[in-house]
Amino acid sequence: MIRNIKILHITNHSGTTLNANQIATYINNSNPKTNPKPNSNSNNIYNLSIQITTKPWQYHHYINSAQANTIFEEWQKQIELNTYDILLFTDTIMYGRPFLQNIDKHPCQIILYITNRFDWGIWNITDPDFYKLYSSKSRNNRVICITDNRYDKYYAEIKGNIHFPLEDYVRLTPYISPILHISANYTNKFKLLIQNRGTDINHYKPMLDSYGIQYDVFDSVKRYRDKEHICEYLGILHLPYQVNIQSLWENLGYGIIHFIPSKRFILELLENTNWYYWEEHNKKTSNCEQLFAKSIDYSEWYSQDLNDCFIYFDTY
Repeated sequence: MIRNIKILHITNHSGTTLNANQIATYINNSNPKTNPKPNSNSNNIYNLSIQITTKPWQYHHYINSAQANTIFEEWQKQIELNTYDILLFTDTIMYGRPFLQNIDKHPCQIILYITNRFDWGIWNITDPDFYKLYSSKSRNNRVICITDNRYDKYYAEIKGNIHFPLEDYVRLTPYISPILHISANYTNKFKLLIQNRGTDINHYKPMLDSYGIQYDVFDSVKRYRDKEHICEYLGILHLPYQVNIQSLWENLGYGIIHFIPSKRFILELLENTNWYYWEEHNKKTSNCEQLFAKSIDYSEWYSQDLNDCFIYFDTY
């Protein structure tokens, strides 16, 4: 018997939307009713059918307790929450506040998939009720908290006393087609692709040019075409600006090479320059030095199990 599960996914992030939809597609395609397997177990987890509806968040990043109640009332009027089994929140977990705060007024399970700091959006604001809410509701049997990297799990545990049912994190690795259609553009095979985000390229462009390094720069205005476009290049020159990026695993699945500063070199750049941007570097908190060190150690870029996925460089 197939169990149909309806999920309402609330996010503004295209990457987490893609990954969640691909997981649903994988589970649906693994359904024994449509893809029978010999001697398959009738109680297999894949006796499921997943339907995901994604809705954007149209409010501020930060919402206080009163605003959360107002937003919940608005959503109740617009959407029949009782028709969904699960509410899924990704990227900015603040979006879950109205539904956690009013969990007794709807029947849904809640999944908080933390891919950013769980309190991202609370800047220069004191809101102890937020932390109490998320700490207590993370222990509710209708709420599951998971993260996609070790640092966000560590941060949520020490900053918010968040409970996680799993000991480690969950990487939403997207399905990659084994057949890639890459155009024969050999003019780019000796060039690096640079996505100008985080640290502005103007800070290190003179060094690249002095060594005769060839590259093309893309940003939010001049965008690269797709993953196949990146595959035309020698690889990506990436200066990490936060502990992970949503496109990492899709890039790796396409065989895209990432050239990134070694752990020693990124620490040197952060210590000796005022232009390298790392999200946790300038946090003004009581334990900012501890958080900064952990953000490097626990990031995807310097995780020991991923060492073979990158080419590290110690100097320009």
